[in-house]
Amino acid sequence: MEEKRFNPDKLDRLNHPDRIYNFPVLEILDMIGVQETSTVVDIGAGTAFYSKPIAEKFPNCTIIAADISDLMIQWMEENIVSSFPNIHTLKMEDHRLPLETGSVDFTFMVNLHHELDTPELNIQECYRILKKGGYLAISDWRKEQSDKGPSYDLRYDPITVMSQLLASGFIVVFNSSDYPDNFVILAVKN
Repeated sequence: MEEKRFNPDKLDRLNHPDRIYNFPVLEILDMIGVQETSTVVDIGAGTAFYSKPIAEKFPNCTIIAADISDLMIQWMEENIVSSFPNIHTLKMEDHRLPLETGSVDFTFMVNLHHELDTPELNIQECYRILKKGGYLAISDWRKEQSDKGPSYDLRYDPITVMSQLLASGFIVVFNSSDYPDNFVILAVKN
C-alpha cells in the first residue's frame, strides 16, 4: 500500500522553485486582500516554502508554519525562523491546531489534502480558527494520471473538495485547475 504521508527523505523536493506555479501564493493573497497585520497559517508547511514569500511581502504579518512532523518543525527552526522573524513554527496533530477560535485571517494547505485520513476534520478545524470572512485555500494534485506526485487513487477531484468545504459552512469563491499540476480552491468563512 502506498504511504499517504510525505517522505521527509525527499525534503529537497519541497524547495523546488517550480512549486510556486502550482500555488501562486502572492496572487492568492492579492485576490483576497491580505493585510500587513493579518495572521496566516500554513498547514503542512514542510519547509515553509510558501510562507517565505508571504513573510517577505508582509514583514509585519504573523505567519504560523504548522506541521505534524517533528523533523519539518526542526528543519524550519534551523533554516527559516532566524531569517524570517515573522514566521513561527507550530507543531500540530492530525486535525488539531492549538490556536484560538476565530483568530486567523487566512489559512492554506498545499499538496496536503490527499495525505489526510479525514480531510473533513481538517476543513472543520480551519473553519474554527478562521475569523468570519477569513479565507481557506486548498491546492492539491489534480485527479489525473501523472508520473509525479501521489497515485491517482489518492488524489481528490475538486468537486469532492468543494463539497467538503460547503458541508463545513464555507462559501467557495474560486476554483481553478489551470495550474501545471494542481487545482486551487478558495473558500471564505460565512
